[in-house]
Amino acid sequence: MNYLVDIATLKHYSYIDSDVNDETLNVTLKRVQDVDLEPALGSQQYRRLLQGVEDSDLTALEVKLMKYVLDFVYVACEMKASNHNNWKIRNKNVGVATDENTRANSWSEYNAYVDELRKDYSFYKNRLIGYLIDNKEDYPLYVCTNKKEDINPEKQGTNYSRKISFL
Repeated sequence: MNYLVDIATLKHYSYIDSDVNDETLNVTLKRVQDVDLEPALGSQQYRRLLQGVEDSDLTALEVKLMKYVLDFVYVACEMKASNHNNWKIRNKNVGVATDENTRANSWSEYNAYVDELRKDYSFYKNRLIGYLIDNKEDYPLYVCTNKKEDINPEKQGTNYSRKISFL
């Protein structure tokens, strides 16, 4: 699996503590890239960035785009990890994992924390998409496709905001 950032860099530029298990963070990063980032970029732009990072051949414009991408990835990983690293799937149940050196947050503290992360998530995602829309002539892969396997970029493609829908 290709990643846009290594785990050490993710830990350095986010609130994720250095003692968090790397294998768990690899799953978190993969899911953030697939579920959150690919829809924001669209499949074509997403695959190009993955390949460019893998081959170390990003263009100057792609390097600039990566600053927006990574800001979004860091906060998305924080949000996902804060939930998934607390819960453990075991043989017979799903439960809360605790560490002898920490005190778990109350529900109200946790909800306040998640609300802050959601604000950051929304800000960085909107900034990333806004940058791409404002500079779409610089990113020719930020377009919709007809391939069923591809995900079209958010804010492009079918726009239901001006249509009436009956469910």
